[in-house]
Amino acid sequence: MDPYKETNHPALYYQGMLGDERRMVRYQMAIDAVVRPGDVVADLGTGLGVLAIMAARAGAEHVYAVDVRPQVIPITERIIAANGLSDRISVICSDAMEVELPQQVDVIVNELIGDFGTDENIYECVRSVAQRHLQEGGRILPNRLSTHIVGVTYDRELRGVYDKNVYAMDLSSAVTDAFTPAALMHGLLRRPAELTEIAAVEEIDFGTHMPERAYEYSLTLPVVRSGELQGFVGFFDCELAPGIMLDNYPCYPGCHWVNWNWPVTPAIHVEKGQTISGKLTTPEKTVASCWPWAWEVC
Repeated sequence: MDPYKETNHPALYYQGMLGDERRMVRYQMAIDAVVRPGDVVADLGTGLGVLAIMAARAGAEHVYAVDVRPQVIPITERIIAANGLSDRISVICSDAMEVELPQQVDVIVNELIGDFGTDENIYECVRSVAQRHLQEGGRILPNRLSTHIVGVTYDRELRGVYDKNVYAMDLSSAVTDAFTPAALMHGLLRRPAELTEIAAVEEIDFGTHMPERAYEYSLTLPVVRSGELQGFVGFFDCELAPGIMLDNYPCYPGCHWVNWNWPVTPAIHVEKGQTISGKLTTPEKTVASCWPWAWEVC
């Protein structure tokens, strides 16, 4: 096998997640709050096994660490061994939606949260394992996930830089050409000016009796502030455990998640009292860049 390069070393995919201090600290707090001594735990999308190690140290009797990437499994096993937990953590290479665990579990832990919440198939993975392997009364972490969309005028980010007064220059004519804007990833560093109410796309409570997920959502966004509509921002918030929250709007310093943005080019003027009605389609096993967002101003 050829030596790894910077661009293909399996472990380096996780650098941003491990460097996200808020994510790491709050997951540690949530696992300590949820996992009880003697529990059997499933960690879905384990990566390098970090959450599995946290669960074992919180008192889990055994942890099944599941990941679909065969190239990372030897590294995960090496890390688990280096932390003296090979006898209590079993690494399984499998798709979480298909994994067969040797026994029922008390807790499902995962960090399959996408940049727009559900765009890493967290719902489908957790639902599959919960329905087949979670004990009655078992616990799931995170226990709640919400996704949202809002119409905005950006600050000096994205389309917001094409303003009439940018360092005393008028750049507003830069993107008046006819072209089709595409959904794009950008972690907003500042909260933009919100022109509409924030619309809830999905409100997910994880549990053993999770229904089939919908993949099409009709949304209504009342305009609450007149201005130039430059785009729509998609974001998530979640409760890992009671009182322990994470969100990505705007992105906090060190946040490894970003926001999905649906630009409006050229920008259109909207007036307070108008309504934006639209339909967002979220197909299974695709990322948010492929999620059509069709809308109109009423």
